Amino acid sequence: MGQILIVEDEFIIAMSIQSLLEGMGHSVVEVVHTGEEAIEVAEAQTPDLVLMDIELRGAMNGMEAAHHIYKRLQLPIIYLTAYTSKETLDQAKMTQPFGYLVKPVKQEELRATIEMALVRHDLERKLAAHDRWLSAMLEAVESAVVATDNQSKVQFMNQVAARWIGVPPEEAKGKLLSEILRTKIHTLYDPSHTQNQKGLAATLDIWQSFPVIRLPDGQEIPVEITIQPVASRLESVQGTLYTFRDMSPSKHTQETLEAIKNNFREFMNEATCAILIHDLDGDIVDSNPKANNLLRYSQSDLQNLNLSDFMLDIPGNGFRSQFRDAESGKSVPLHHVYQRKDDVTFPATGVIGLCATQEQMLLMQVFTSGIAYDRHVRNDVQEVTFRELYQRVCQIASRVAQLSSSLEATQHFLSIQQPE
Repeated sequence: MGQILIVEDEFIIAMSIQSLLEGMGHSVVEVVHTGEEAIEVAEAQTPDLVLMDIELRGAMNGMEAAHHIYKRLQLPIIYLTAYTSKETLDQAKMTQPFGYLVKPVKQEELRATIEMALVRHDLERKLAAHDRWLSAMLEAVESAVVATDNQSKVQFMNQVAARWIGVPPEEAKGKLLSEILRTKIHTLYDPSHTQNQKGLAATLDIWQSFPVIRLPDGQEIPVEITIQPVASRLESVQGTLYTFRDMSPSKHTQETLEAIKNNFREFMNEATCAILIHDLDGDIVDSNPKANNLLRYSQSDLQNLNLSDFMLDIPGNGFRSQFRDAESGKSVPLHHVYQRKDDVTFPATGVIGLCATQEQMLLMQVFTSGIAYDRHVRNDVQEVTFRELYQRVCQIASRVAQLSSSLEATQHFLSIQQPE
């Protein structure tokens, strides 16, 4: 049962209430007669509940003492009064009491009011503890987190969000998020859109890729915004949780990847050797202008073809053995006969190498010579030049694959989809 402090300046009433409480199994920590005494005892002994007479003798009345105790100790307080006027009740409500009893106090009313007050206080204490844990976890994350109500007014923001927005959390509370957030997004998610859509509020997860937030110092950073509606059990939206993740490292990786890809394409275009890249089934994945000219196909045409469409002596086991040799580091020579788009055939020599991406293993055919019978033109490339060319192509292709895998892993971890 509870430890209860009685604050009552009428001795007989105080003794009567003490007797009732002890009969219910509660313990009375002390009976005091003034507001100042109530504060002193409450701070010293921290009872479970305070029964407070509103009209106390002395400089401090019961409501003033109750306000001080609740502000300092968050103890549940039940008022005792002989007055039931509307004015008295309105004044009492301002201090958020846990109950209100009119003298003379009846045993069953006292029992029920105390039990309800203790239960409510326990629930509020647990909820406050939960909120503190939640706030601590949100403060610990590296992302900016902002929670708004269903009117898009800020109810919570962590310190990261406060730094990015440049407004202290206590100052931001109650303001529209769109008023304090400096961003290049034209509109933020409006939670009212899902008010009447059954089931949607519980599963909706909307994001926009790489909008820009402008920090207080003028710096602009790309962010990923995850917007999660907070729904009640009736599936109506009660608010929205915004998470802003700084995507600068990922953006840098993507830009580096694009630069490497452009470098690779530039090198392919300027190479003096014909280069074909294909998968293990022979489907053409890429080619350079020299290969397109040698075979008389455009690049787009080649990418719709298989080697079997123009290579006349494909090995019986396909390219699996060549792949295994290339994967083991062996030099795989190329000696095959090809047929151009105009049906002219020619033999070609060169080397076959491995070209891996994040999605598949590819083979790269680099021609050191190609002879077209109708023109008898021979394109010779010195071996040392070819070796340097081949190694550079492989290095660039490997770098593209490595960066692509890194970016794909980052995207998978963040559960986002990069824009084209």
